[in-house]
Amino acid sequence: MFSAVFTPFMNGKAPDLPPGLTFDITDALHVHRLQDYQAIISQGEVADRTAEVLATSDGGIILLRKIIMECIKSVEEGKDPKGVWRSADMDKILEFGAAVTDSQMTN
Repeated sequence: MFSAVFTPFMNGKAPDLPPGLTFDITDALHVHRLQDYQAIISQGEVADRTAEVLATSDGGIILLRKIIMECIKSVEEGKDPKGVWRSADMDKILEFGAAVTDSQMTN
């Protein structure tokens, strides 16, 4: 599982959100973070990846690492990383024409 949450404070306060939206800090979020923490510390020491050999089947890992590094570079350059937009005209609801049922699934 990969989860990243970041709320940049500007001039010492959280940014203004569109009407009806809030920063959802609840007990559920605390439990989520506590579960993440337990999952992380239970894995032991951080592995040395400098001599790591990845195979074709590790393509998803390679892609994830590449995207993360590109986003870090964007932030270092003062740009927004992928998936961040700051204008209301970018907001949209994704419409899906129909639900997929079990009978439509193929193996």
